[in-house]
Amino acid sequence: MPRNTARTPWTIFGAAALALCCVVGCSSKSAGGEAPQAEKKPVPRDAAATPPDAAAKVAKAAEGQGGMSTPKRAAGGHGGAKEDIKWAGPVAFTTWEAGLAKAKAENKPIMLVVYADWCPRCRELAPALQTAEVAALADKVVMVKQDSDERPAWLAPITQQYGGYVPRVFLMKPDGTVREELNSGHPRYPYFYTPRNVDALVKHLKTLAGS
Repeated sequence: MPRNTARTPWTIFGAAALALCCVVGCSSKSAGGEAPQAEKKPVPRDAAATPPDAAAKVAKAAEGQGGMSTPKRAAGGHGGAKEDIKWAGPVAFTTWEAGLAKAKAENKPIMLVVYADWCPRCRELAPALQTAEVAALADKVVMVKQDSDERPAWLAPITQQYGGYVPRVFLMKPDGTVREELNSGHPRYPYFYTPRNVDALVKHLKTLAGS
């Protein structure tokens, strides 16, 4: 007996509904695929947090290799473990405000030392800046020192541009502009000096003083 191939209205309706579901489903998937993820904006360097254990390892390795120091603050401020660095000697240091005013008035260049009392490399560098050779050059240069932990407003642009490690020694024009060509030659920390490379600093200081 021949098979009845006639399509009833319900059969046609069911086929149309199934086709519509397939079209909607495929269109939805192809149009959007997986939901897009929000664009990840880069985190500013200053805002990126370093895990405490990683920071401790880096600081310890830097100290062992003669590297610069990174802050390790205690609740009291400076870190609390060390007394203030002794800067007594033939070279007299002044504050930034007084030093800049003097440099402009007398048209003298500036040497700025940024340090921290908790920093072992800063502690080593301080007496190296009190030698007779440096003292002779200091008559032609305004010598300024600044504790980085005090975070004065005028230091912020310098830190932002040249980094926040310590110690840093900047040789400047009388108006406070950094002479970038006078640096330690370190590929990553160009204004980092220790007693091991203080001869390079003295050489640059001679250039700054016009000797």
